[in-house]
Amino acid sequence: MPDECTLGDLHYVISYSFCWFQDSEHEFSQGSRVFGRKGQGAPGVREDEHRVLLLDLFNRPGNDMRYVYRLRDEWRVEVVLEGEQAPVPRGHYPCCIAGANDGPPDGVGGIARYNEAVEAFRDADAWKALRAKLGPCDWQLGFEPTYLAIGDINGALSLIFPASEPALAPV
Repeated sequence: MPDECTLGDLHYVISYSFCWFQDSEHEFSQGSRVFGRKGQGAPGVREDEHRVLLLDLFNRPGNDMRYVYRLRDEWRVEVVLEGEQAPVPRGHYPCCIAGANDGPPDGVGGIARYNEAVEAFRDADAWKALRAKLGPCDWQLGFEPTYLAIGDINGALSLIFPASEPALAPV
């Protein structure tokens, strides 16, 4: 992520990296500080995430904070600065460089329901039974918990963070 990005930008990077495309309730916290969208939740308790630069919170490796998406479902993500690297000339940032497994689908209903779906997915009969129990759900289409679509993630990120310079075509 570029230094000039804000926590608001980081919200979109995290949520798009999990393929969560709804702009749901969320918050960041670091120590006693709580950040979120201005006017979301209890105004005055939160600092505006669009006014806080990542560089101000992540200035050395090991700095961390917590991100909670869908406050009722409590999807928690620990954000840690592992290190810095020089940008690749004409690279597109932010981008996903690695990961494992697909993220929990938006609307799955929290960690317990996600774990139930992952277990059921491994057995065709259990998966069919779970789908019948839940009825039609958008998140069931294309659900593949063991696959990470880095290309899709970076495609989504490029839509919300267009490159300032055109990338060079591979030679």
